[in-house]
Amino acid sequence: MTHLRSTDKILKMSQNEVAKALLGMAEALRTQEPPKLKMAIKCARSSLTLQINDEMQAICNLQLGKLLFFYTENSELAKTHLQIAYDKMLPMGTFYTRDRMHAISMIADLYIHYQHWPIAGIKSALRHEISTSRGYPVLTNKLMFQLIEILKIDKDVEGAFEACQIAINSSSSDPKMELYFRITRTLVNYQLMHEESNATEIARIGSMIKSLETTPEDRVHLECIKDFYKYYHLVVKHADEIIYKSTRTPQEPGVVRCINMIKMTTLEMMACCNVMACRPQKTLVNVRDMLEMCHRSSGPLLYRYFAPHIQYVLGLQCCYFRQHEYAEKHFISAINLLHLNDCTSNNSMALLNLNLAMTYLNQLKMADYYEVAEKLTAPKIAQCSQMLKSNVKLLSAFFSYLTNKPNECKTLVHEVLDDSKAEDFFRLHGLALLLMSLIFPVDEKGVKPTVDWSKKSHDHVVIMWSHHLYERIIRAAGVDPNSEQVQLVMTDYEESRKILNVDYLVPLVNNMSTVKLLQCALLN
Repeated sequence: MTHLRSTDKILKMSQNEVAKALLGMAEALRTQEPPKLKMAIKCARSSLTLQINDEMQAICNLQLGKLLFFYTENSELAKTHLQIAYDKMLPMGTFYTRDRMHAISMIADLYIHYQHWPIAGIKSALRHEISTSRGYPVLTNKLMFQLIEILKIDKDVEGAFEACQIAINSSSSDPKMELYFRITRTLVNYQLMHEESNATEIARIGSMIKSLETTPEDRVHLECIKDFYKYYHLVVKHADEIIYKSTRTPQEPGVVRCINMIKMTTLEMMACCNVMACRPQKTLVNVRDMLEMCHRSSGPLLYRYFAPHIQYVLGLQCCYFRQHEYAEKHFISAINLLHLNDCTSNNSMALLNLNLAMTYLNQLKMADYYEVAEKLTAPKIAQCSQMLKSNVKLLSAFFSYLTNKPNECKTLVHEVLDDSKAEDFFRLHGLALLLMSLIFPVDEKGVKPTVDWSKKSHDHVVIMWSHHLYERIIRAAGVDPNSEQVQLVMTDYEESRKILNVDYLVPLVNNMSTVKLLQCALLN
């Protein structure tokens, strides 16, 4: 009898009430332990098969869109339902402002992540909500960040700067948000204009950070950020924890995307350090982890951005293995995989050409070297970083040395040394000094800092070169060859010479399944 009475009640319910009941059931299924997400999505989808009014259609589309957005990779369907919800809520007044802002925010996130759809509608909708919606400052700030990012993707320089300035002006009463928007403007300036912000703006940002440090809760936050970037293992641990949580509890896609980028960048940096420290097995583990991250990530952007970086790391490792032909293929592959629309593509392209040119020069393939070096002339790298420009000068100095032009080599080396001192490029300074020693005498005082730095960085190429030079200098100064000082220097030299030997390095990776990556010119 009870069951019959319940059925009778359901039959008497209006279609709108049935839709509400289905949405309630969907939420109950979503929050179960473990959640039943497929059934939750089915319930939400079923609500749209009913004859319901526009208001209820907007609510049902929003809830279904959110479920698809957070729990599936069906971006097209998620966007469709969110767009329907947003369009239906537009004429419904201020009661649905918050839901409407959530809907357009999710649509913007989908565009930023996938970049599949026309951009004009998303930009105009974001501008409309930012200018007309009131009472939700957190959401308004979020929409402003998304608008700036979309304008940046669209290479709309004027629009991006205008949005940054509006955001800065509107957040003058909130120092933290003003700081974030000012930092955002400096990034937009660098990424779109390839220019550094003026010293006044940088000083202002610095003073704002210092003022935040006077508040206990803000100081703790800033100190955590500093520690977060300090250690490799700590960064990866935090990133993995957040990524794991995001698979169980919905997270904003922007947060997950940012964490993915942080972890990938950290893995790349550690891979380069492992190449330099002659730990090829660890380099390949880093590369494997990067590939796994790309394949686990939803959407193509993570792989698209980091595929050239992975090829670059493999090319560096091949150089240490003296597998120059494979190194050339990796660098060329990285150049082919590079997307020229990316904001850092100019610097990345120049870096890859620099390494390719050095690889050709090491083999005395002069015709190939000239062809690549033509792409590294001063006008063509004018928008690149100072470190890149200084490395190109060092390459040119090495070329001058090989072609017996000592005066030209000396001039270029002096320029590199000056740049390195001004910018604190320790390794570059050491390499320039060591190159100088091939044509002109250098004293103990000049070489000793490079000797000390090379040991701390585990840079075996610089260790071997600097220690060999240092040993010659101190022996020429009259130090006993059998003294403890000379013996310690020679011990470090011999150890690095052994480690750099191909017969030592290659067997370290022979039994690894990932070793085939070194002979693979293209990533599939």
